[in-house]
This record gives sequence, structure tokens and C-alpha cells, in this order.
Amino acid sequence: MNKVFLDEEHEYFFKKNGYIKLNFDRTNEIEIFKERIYALKPSDQFQAYQKTRIHEMDFHCTFFDSNFDYRNEVFNAVTSLFEPVAKKLLADFKFIQANVFIKPPHKGYLAPHQNLTVVDETRYTSLSFWCPTIDTDRENGTIVLVPGSHKKFMKYRSTNISWPLLPIFKDYISSHFETINVKKGEFLILDDSIIHGTTINSTAEARFVFHALLVPKQADVLFCEINMEMKKVKLFKTPPLFWQNYIPGSVPNDLTLIEEREYNEEAMTEAEFITTLYANKDL
Repeated sequence: MNKVFLDEEHEYFFKKNGYIKLNFDRTNEIEIFKERIYALKPSDQFQAYQKTRIHEMDFHCTFFDSNFDYRNEVFNAVTSLFEPVAKKLLADFKFIQANVFIKPPHKGYLAPHQNLTVVDETRYTSLSFWCPTIDTDRENGTIVLVPGSHKKFMKYRSTNISWPLLPIFKDYISSHFETINVKKGEFLILDDSIIHGTTINSTAEARFVFHALLVPKQADVLFCEINMEMKKVKLFKTPPLFWQNYIPGSVPNDLTLIEEREYNEEAMTEAEFITTLYANKDL
């Protein structure tokens, strides 16, 4: 498995838990970049009524916006915010996607999930940076996750299929979840295979988060096309910025096929989930 962090203590904590919370060195620039984003013109004008091929969203996310000029402006802004931090912390990673997530007051439920598969996770780790512009907690929709769940569950994840484990975690009532409060001036780095999500923002203030997706520079960036009936998954190599401009729910037809693998990822009972979660782990 590829090395993620330059610092060995960071590496150990991250590989054990699937996430790490660190201080963000550019906190004094967050408001500047936030203003830069709000000067742009997404299709929903930041009002959180994005209609997608999956379902209508009640929060704003760059990934679901139909204005591709806006998407690419966000990529330029967010990566310029994060790039010095990534160079300081990480072992040779590159950005393949950047977003802002804006949860309006009393909206913004994001169901538990694992992020999309964008690299061969038997060899590499893809990462998400998650940096809020205000202090976040359970009330305004911070990250809720299952520590140690990375690299153990669904290996091939696409916007074209439902996540098989969702029934176990409905409405965040599972005792396996841990709420990660993140202050302004801190940020999270997640293994994209970790089980996580965010609850509704039940406060009167919008919750704004900068997000970026990173992969090792030597890794092929993948798109997974899953055929549930045939129990097969095709792994395609994607061009640069594919994931910044991909339309969620669509199946591209012009990518280079790398290989086809067996797909046997099915729903689990909670007992099966617990056995898998704690396998090879000190109880």
C-alpha cells in the first residue's frame, strides 16, 4: 500500500483509523477564499436546489452543479488553497476534484456512505480533505464516521448503484458512529473508503466546507462501471479532470478499459458487519 503522510506519527494514526484531524495552516485565508467562491455563479446560485440524475439535493455541492465553468473555477480556487498544505503533509499526491459543500439552515442530510472508488484500493489510497469555515459539530452537520472501517467493506463504489450497507446505518443511529467536531482552523483528511456522512444542519447559520479529492501521482485514476446482474465491474482509466466534470449517475462511453473484475459486494447483517469491522483488530 502506498505511503500517505511524510510524518510517521500521522501515517500510523491514519492507517489505523482511516482519518486524521490536523491544524490548517492557512486559516487566516479561509474567508478570502470563501468570498472568492461566492463571487462565482453556480446553476443554483448557492440556493441548494440542484436536480441530478440521482436525486434532488437540499444542500449545495459543486459536484452536482450543471455549470461546468463554475466547477472548474472552484477547482482552481480550492486546490490553490489546499496545495501548500498537501505538499507539506503528503507523499506525492495530486488533486483530481474540488468542491464546496454548503448546508443551508435546517437542511443538508447526507446519508452514510463510502466515497467513490477512484483508484485501485488494493494498491493505493485516495484521500478527501474536509475543511470547514466555521466550527462544526453534530448540530450543524459535522462529519460522523466509523473509525477503522476503511479498506474493509465495499471496494467498488459508483454513483450508479445504491450503497449496500445503508440499511445498517439509517439515520445515524448506529453505535459504531463517532462524531468528529472540527473547529475553524482544523481540517480532516479521510481515507475515501471509510464509512462516513454528515447530519442535517439544524442551526440558523449556513455550514460551508471546502473539499478536495486527492490520489497518488503514480496511480491510474479510475471509473468503475458495475453490472449487478453479471456480477462484474469494469475499471476504466480516466483523463485529467474527469472527476471534476463527471455528471453523477451517468456512464461515460469514451474511456479506456483497463480490466474487468468479479463483483460480489452484497448487503451484510449487522453481525457480519461487526465481524468484518473488528477482524485483525485489537478489541
